[in-house]
Amino acid sequence: MSGHPGLLRLATRGSALARAQSGAVARLLEKLRPGLKVELKVVTTRGDKAQPDPALLPEHEGIFTKELEAALQEGSADFAVHS
Repeated sequence: MSGHPGLLRLATRGSALARAQSGAVARLLEKLRPGLKVELKVVTTRGDKAQPDPALLPEHEGIFTKELEAALQEGSADFAVHS
């Protein structure tokens, strides 16, 4: 957890779609739990850096999720939303 009561850090990619989906989840959680604050933590993934064609990367598995998983494991995020 974030170490701050009532605060959750949500890891998300920086694309417009990812931010919209994560923002919707954050707002819903805050509505369901008064006093809760969900902070978006934008994470740039290897797949984001490879735009416009991540298919050109030699290894495709995890190119949009590996950095999100790392944020969870290192404790800089409490949960993640990925579409």
